[in-house]
Amino acid sequence: MTPDDDIKQKVQEALLLLENYWETSQDLLFVFESGYAVKVSPSIQKILGYTIQDLHDVEWIPNLVHPNDMPRTNVAHDLVRTKKIQARPFRNRIRTKDGGYVWLVWHSSPEIEGRIYAVAWYVSVA
Repeated sequence: MTPDDDIKQKVQEALLLLENYWETSQDLLFVFESGYAVKVSPSIQKILGYTIQDLHDVEWIPNLVHPNDMPRTNVAHDLVRTKKIQARPFRNRIRTKDGGYVWLVWHSSPEIEGRIYAVAWYVSVA
């Protein structure tokens, strides 16, 4: 095995580990671009009822965030998007596919190359 083959194998193993983590996580994992979730972990279906395809063309903040939670959600979003700082964990209500709401606690990275990486934990039914 050449050094290049060894590096390729290690990269493939690391990618497989990351993909397995993404696919099996009970947390909601997201990659957002311009307000749209471009990658979502499969746990979304269990917690919110949506399939990944359901959310492909949905802008999150105006369409899924409870109206009373819009101000704090916008503040957190602006921190990570424009100020490039990590927002403290915050809670908001997200609309489920059946029209109800659940409380989620969010933690988001500062925007990196146009993307926001976020994890959300299910807290309770609103």
